[in-house]
Order: sequence, then structure tokens, then C-alpha cells
Amino acid sequence: MYGPISICVPAFNEEKTISNTLESLVGQTFPGKTEILICANGCTDRTGEIATQMSVKYNNITVISTPQKGKPNAWNILRRKASSNYIFFADADVVFSGDAIQILYDTLQTEGVIAATVPLVPVMDNRTFLTRVMAPPPGNPGCLVGALYGFANDRLEERMHSCGFYKMPEDIICEDSWLTLVVGKGNWKAVPGAKVYFSPYEWTESFKMSERAARGIRQLKRDYSILFAQREEFAHGLARKYAKLMEVEGSIPKIERLIGYLLRQIMQKAAHTIVAKEHFENALSGWETSDASKRPLPH
Repeated sequence: MYGPISICVPAFNEEKTISNTLESLVGQTFPGKTEILICANGCTDRTGEIATQMSVKYNNITVISTPQKGKPNAWNILRRKASSNYIFFADADVVFSGDAIQILYDTLQTEGVIAATVPLVPVMDNRTFLTRVMAPPPGNPGCLVGALYGFANDRLEERMHSCGFYKMPEDIICEDSWLTLVVGKGNWKAVPGAKVYFSPYEWTESFKMSERAARGIRQLKRDYSILFAQREEFAHGLARKYAKLMEVEGSIPKIERLIGYLLRQIMQKAAHTIVAKEHFENALSGWETSDASKRPLPH
């Protein structure tokens, strides 16, 4: 017997991708009752209009609009509006394997964890060599992946309260990392059977995105030091990266994976060096988005 679930989609200027994302969610094989909530936050394009059109087509879709930009704000609104205990958050510029939600739901039910997430699969249609090698490789992630994760709300709420939180702080830059730290080591699981397909950012955007991540880590260390001090080791250890490299078949793919890893490390080191010298009081200035990731994917 499958209980009801809520799927929440924060959306900021996603007019190119929102319809395919929603079609992919509507097409999930999950047999239980499903509500899909979209929060169009601070949009200046047709995201809200397109989502509303989709809600006319599918009666389980509800659109919420807010003038306040920011994924944490949208996250809090959606979590509050969700009517089910099992809540799933999805990005508005990705598509999913047909059984992704059911696999995550089954994991939450049987494993007793607070949260579950999925591996990312980059779609490399006609991308340049540098973009291909610098895209995050497929495999189990080191933290909850914002593209798709689910949680048992009662378990998460208890955990948040124990950490002194009643909602997600609205100035958080890297909300996925913050949530992973709150959930805590051993309380979440990456489920390889489910898949999320995404369009990776171009290599020319890599430094901008590395700066965003560096600002987010700096913010967590500065403003949430107790939480950050209790972090588990994310998937950045050399041993785990070497193991991922060895999983790749063929010498040329292995070389490409190694080149990508080294280039990403250079970008990340440079970004951390620059951000360490910055003085930023407004965390919102740390948000960066990728134009390339807004390419529509087939559902």
C-alpha cells in the first residue's frame, strides 16, 4: 500500500525547461496519490504562466507564486504547503527515470533513513570536449542532490529542531550542503537505481559555479560552524575519486575522467583562494546560475 506523497519544485526563470520537468514527474510510475507543487519565486519570465497551463492540464499540479527570489524561501513555502509526510524536492531543469520517485519512496520506507537522493547523469548532446570532461561524472553523490531528493518530514523536522532550526535559513547559498549537514551522517542514502538527467554547465561557466560553491562553504564555516564541524566527509577523498576512475572502462575514458578531475580541482582551488579574500555580507550575492543548464531535455 503506497501512501500519498508531495513533490515540490522550486522554480526561478525556468520557462525553457519547466514543462518537460513536470511531464517527467507526471509520468512517474509511483502508484500512490501524488500532489505536485511548484513555487515560482521572483520569476521575471513565463515560468509561472507555463506552470499554470500545466496545472490546467493535470489536476494534481498546484502553482504557488512569490515575489521573493531564493530557493531557500521557496523550499520553506513548499515544505509548509505540502500535505504529505513523504516530500520530494526536484529542480525545474531536469528529467527523471520513470521509477525514480518510487525507488526513493521505497528506500525511505524500508531503510528508515531521514532522506534519500539519486545519482546525476549528464546529457552530453553535442558538447565540447572541455565541457564533457569537466562535467561531474555519474556515480553516487557526496551529499543530497538538489535535482531530486526525498525525506520523511516528521523525521527531518525532529532532526532540524535538535539542530536549532525551524526552517531553512533564507540566506543559505548551498542549500543542498546545508540540508545534508542537518540530516547528518548515516541518516541519508544515495540510491543508484533512480536516475536524474541534467544538462551540465559549459566549461566557460565552471569558474563562476566554483566561486558559488566556495562562497557557500565559506558561509557554512562562518555562520554555521557547529553544524559544519560535524560534517561527514563528502565524496572528495582521493580514494573515492580513484575508485570512480577505475570504474570507467577503456584507457581514453579514464584519461578524460582524470583530465576533468584535475581541471575541476584547479578551478576549485582558485575559487577558494579568491573567495577567502572577499568581504561579503549579503549572502544572496553568492548565488550564481548556469545558462547552459537551462537547455530543455526530452522527457
